[in-house]
Amino acid sequence: MKSLLRCGIDRWRYVLAVTLLAVAPPHKPALADAIDAVFVGPQVGGVLVDEGVGSWWDDANWSNFQRPDDTQAETADDTARFDAALLQTGAPRHVVFGDFDKRVASGGGSSFVPGGVATVQELHLEQGAWTFDFDYFDDPAYFGVNAEPAAGGLVVTGFARVAGELTLEGDGVFTTAEASVGWDGPGAVTVSGPGTVWDVSPDAPAFDLWIGDGFGQSDTGAVRIENGGLLRGGYLGMSPGSDSMLEVVGAGSAVEAFGLEIGLDPQLNAVATFSEGGALRVDYAWLGRGDSVGTLSVQGSQTVAAMFELAVGGTTRFDRSPNEGTGVVTVGDGGRVFVGDGLYLYERGKIEMGAGGLAVGAYYDPPEPLPDLAPGVVRILPPGQLVAVGRIEGDLSNEGRLVLSDVDPGTLDVASSPGVAAGDFTQTPDGELEVLVAGGGANDASRLVVEGTAQLAGALVVVLRQGTRPLTSTVHTILESGSLISHFDNVADGGRVATADSEGSFAVGYDAASAAVTLSDFAFDPTLAGDYTRDGVVDAADYTLWRDHVGGDNNWLGGNGDDAGASSGVVDHSDYGYWASRYGQLEGSRATPEPAGAVLLACVATAGGSGHRGRRSP
Repeated sequence: MKSLLRCGIDRWRYVLAVTLLAVAPPHKPALADAIDAVFVGPQVGGVLVDEGVGSWWDDANWSNFQRPDDTQAETADDTARFDAALLQTGAPRHVVFGDFDKRVASGGGSSFVPGGVATVQELHLEQGAWTFDFDYFDDPAYFGVNAEPAAGGLVVTGFARVAGELTLEGDGVFTTAEASVGWDGPGAVTVSGPGTVWDVSPDAPAFDLWIGDGFGQSDTGAVRIENGGLLRGGYLGMSPGSDSMLEVVGAGSAVEAFGLEIGLDPQLNAVATFSEGGALRVDYAWLGRGDSVGTLSVQGSQTVAAMFELAVGGTTRFDRSPNEGTGVVTVGDGGRVFVGDGLYLYERGKIEMGAGGLAVGAYYDPPEPLPDLAPGVVRILPPGQLVAVGRIEGDLSNEGRLVLSDVDPGTLDVASSPGVAAGDFTQTPDGELEVLVAGGGANDASRLVVEGTAQLAGALVVVLRQGTRPLTSTVHTILESGSLISHFDNVADGGRVATADSEGSFAVGYDAASAAVTLSDFAFDPTLAGDYTRDGVVDAADYTLWRDHVGGDNNWLGGNGDDAGASSGVVDHSDYGYWASRYGQLEGSRATPEPAGAVLLACVATAGGSGHRGRRSP
């Protein structure tokens, strides 16, 4: 199975790539309107194939690559340009790479030896339909000669851009260091056939392939992998400047990369579709950043998408800044999605389950047997975790860890998928549901809303945001459902569950009539009497907290006040005496209380820093 070590090593590249989104594009060369394609040679001799001068074939003519002045003069910046006058055969235009210096005689004249790996510095396809065929003449007798074609390929050491249509086919590799599809004109690339590979170099400093133009133009980009073709590389970005589409169709067709971002820039749409046995294998995938809409669709039997981490809707694990991006994952018709470590579903994210399955905590790596997944079910397996707000249309089964937001409280909706799933939630004895409480209000806690039946077991974990002081009187509804079965194994109805940091505990209620689970009656666990800020020392800051909440809920004092007799449950003057008699004590010690004069000076100093409050007496 793939190692996650690469993830840690390459994580810096993602941060750099995001930063480069705002960087101005490189200078775009000015080209004559008649030019359809430009091959910029890497050195004297223009376009090279193996060790000779490159040649081309367009179904009717063959020649070496033309230089800008249509001469054979060699200059250091040789460029081969194709235009309408040079290529007379119309669309599609076939360019078959061969070695001009290894041509052979045929029928009384020179002929063409196909094959070989061409090397260019830059490739600019400006318009028209093109086909790069790496083994077009797989029959050595095509020219009436016995010349075995060499292995085909094209290496672009610099930048490649496509506006127009490019088809790659035949047994060969198209290698680009950095590429853009849809630059200053709609662009489309098709990789077709087993043995045909587009290798997007994983050594580029930022994104290796932009689909939908990488530099702010308004032109669409599309890439299609079919009939067993392969696209592989480092980072692939969709819709950084225009709408985009990625289609992977048919058994053996695949995309293999380190990272795939579907939807990058505002108001743009990016759609990646895998069907009929196509495959996706990446370490990280992100859907919908920067106010874009990113959609991943996995459809059809034997169609598989596998990744170690998936973030859906508006942010990523590396970039938690708020934005309005929308992400959608659709799994249907036998499709299967495997997320090895964590799936992060954010507020504007949605998972639509059709007759396909999704597993978190499992990674599929061929040739391992392909596991079966129940249709319409998102299944969390140990040790996987789903960190989620947003919406799931399907059933949710938790055997691992379900976290209802690890940043801010939010709501996860589990809804029905018509004809497939009722929108049920099931937690097994091994499962763990984690909710976040971030304030004293009724809406300051995470919530799970289940349209169908919620069947409970396993553990309930309550995380209290640091510095939060829930009120005794507040009731937090953390689960709503159509019907409720059983309870969490670690807390029965009316029992108490401690917070994860052991700061305090909540009473847990299961209401069969409303099919809801609630947290209420929060109580801090006492630590140091008089330490109302719970920072390990009784000092002036505790007096300030007492002064600001006289008459309020006793939980403002962190469970460390006088809760006896008439002072129970309320902040009052008895709590002042409780603090004053312990002033200067430290947690874990029995320090002698400070003299009354020191206490008075602390109060005066505190009041002096808050003169706008007016005079108050203890």
